[in-house]
Amino acid sequence: MSGSLFQVLGAAPLLGRTFTEEEQWEGKARVAMLSYGLWQGAFGGDPGVLGKTITLSGRGYDVVGVMPRSFFFPGRDVQLWTPFGYTRDLILRSRRPHWLGVVARLKPNVSFDQARRDMAEIAGQLERQYPDTNTQMGVRLEPLHDSLAREPRTALLILSGAVGLLFLIVCANIANLQLGRAVSRSRELAIRRALGAGRSRLLRQLLTESLVLSAIGGSLGFGLAALGQAVIVRYAADAIPLFAEVQLDRSVIFFAIALSLIAPVIFGIAPELTSSRSATVTERRE
Repeated sequence: MSGSLFQVLGAAPLLGRTFTEEEQWEGKARVAMLSYGLWQGAFGGDPGVLGKTITLSGRGYDVVGVMPRSFFFPGRDVQLWTPFGYTRDLILRSRRPHWLGVVARLKPNVSFDQARRDMAEIAGQLERQYPDTNTQMGVRLEPLHDSLAREPRTALLILSGAVGLLFLIVCANIANLQLGRAVSRSRELAIRRALGAGRSRLLRQLLTESLVLSAIGGSLGFGLAALGQAVIVRYAADAIPLFAEVQLDRSVIFFAIALSLIAPVIFGIAPELTSSRSATVTERRE
């Protein structure tokens, strides 16, 4: 990596320092940064690791820093970083290192679309100026989040769709159960109405029963979600997308609470209303 990548990512070390601009070139001091996991696993979390020399491919590298536990780049399997150590001519003058990936930060007040247009214009100029090396070598800009989320995005969308379908199936089953229960309670509702209970009073009672049932189901769902979070973090950490933190997100919690309040009205009260109307018609006929 280049010496400025940590600064571009806005990542500060837990211990020590990051690379300098001069250390990225060939012939300068060989230095390395450790991940938190490597620091804990191979060095026992010793703060004195700074300045120690480690051997990589037969070469000695001085440890200059340790990154925090939350830092992973470009993947969770990366445990150590070193400057790329190339010559200035290769990076600054050669026109063929197209295999290098670049991470950049937008300037203030510059939109992503504007940056994309500017880079496309620069790529076109380079193609016209250097046709031997830059023909059909355009520039593709994409947000870092989108780049990291590309692989798991499809799986997450499928999982979200499956969860939504399961929710609808459960609601439909509960609606059928509520409908059957309402039919069996038609006499009870008729008696309550005969004793003076108004329609609004009966609706409040039915809504309260549906909300209690939904609250119990929602609480169990939150409990299972917390348990699933702990299991995923413990046993499937490698499968978690790089940018993601497995947690009970506040927006998801509010969305689940909203569903727990709306679902009883749609799938709980509607069958009861149908049964209540049929009970009223039967009562009038009698």
